[in-house]
Amino acid sequence: MKNLKYIVLMLVTGCWAGAANAEFGVSVGGSFDYKASFESAPLVLPPANNPGLAAAGSNHFYDDGYNRVDSSGSFGGQTTFWGYIKDSQYDAAGDGGNGTITMSSAYSTMHAGHSAGESDGAQPALEAYWKTDLAGEGRWNIGFRAALGWQHIEVDSAAHYGTSVTTVSDQYALAGVIPPGSPFSGSYEGPNALLGDDPMRTVLSAPGSDVMLRQSIEADLFTLNLGAALSIDLSERLSTVISAGPTLAWIRSDFSCSSDLSGRAGASDSETLAGAYAAADLQYRIGERSGLFFGVARSALQNFSQQADVFEGELEFDDSYAFRVGLFFR
Repeated sequence: MKNLKYIVLMLVTGCWAGAANAEFGVSVGGSFDYKASFESAPLVLPPANNPGLAAAGSNHFYDDGYNRVDSSGSFGGQTTFWGYIKDSQYDAAGDGGNGTITMSSAYSTMHAGHSAGESDGAQPALEAYWKTDLAGEGRWNIGFRAALGWQHIEVDSAAHYGTSVTTVSDQYALAGVIPPGSPFSGSYEGPNALLGDDPMRTVLSAPGSDVMLRQSIEADLFTLNLGAALSIDLSERLSTVISAGPTLAWIRSDFSCSSDLSGRAGASDSETLAGAYAAADLQYRIGERSGLFFGVARSALQNFSQQADVFEGELEFDDSYAFRVGLFFR
């Protein structure tokens, strides 16, 4: 069982608290309404074939060909070390009728975007607490309550992000040479038809298809609640306990993102957080020193964020609440 170690930790803590002359209890429950926001900066996917700089005397690679420096160092601004794939790349009328070959390379950009997610149903939680009375008389008293808790959190989002496709096209002069039929692959040494090596570049962008980006956060949150507790007896067996105070928490989280365009990215992080809590429990005594209780709690912690590549996920802790049921002993 994946979270067995946390269950054992809660039970051990409860037994330790029980050794003191005070009340202790253990509970299981569910936390609700955890939210997360996800952000993405523009993600540029480099071209599979890099055309390089629009400058002579350098190597250029394209989706449909190449133009590289040959054994002569592309003497006279021409090279034998070039190739192309399709006849449509040849334009006999180009360069004033002297002919050109055009080669292109394309790359995609996923646009910046925002999405949000909410926890789907209850997130499992455990808590062990220790409480001692400090002052009071009759049917009420004020005391101190300390509780160690664990809960598992899973929040995910699936949203469509827009893309654009940028095409870099370089046109090379043939200087009147009739090129070999496609596909053609020239050699470093030659000899074969010469092609100019000084590209005339154009860059065009067009909208691409939307992509589905899936992002998720899976975390374990450990909390230490320390606060004042007001106990009021409602009847011989029934009482209520209201408590509030500061919270210290430690979180360990796995953040993952995936899409057909971006592939998969992920990161694992941990952080200490601070905040506050308020809780109310209804206790029913079964025996002289034991009973059942049901409670609800509300907590507010600092938000927690983490990054993977250009993606960022943030857990929002300012609006979560939990229900719990457990046993107490005195």
